[in-house]
Amino acid sequence: RSTKFIRTARGTTTLSAPDEKIIKSMMPYSR
Repeated sequence: RSTKFIRTARGTTTLSAPDEKIIKSMMPYSR
């Protein structure tokens, strides 16, 4: 996933649980 996607995802709650875990492992500061 690109940084842009993660940056956008930070402000939304549309992520599913698996996606959230993936982003957490990739970008710990996003949560």
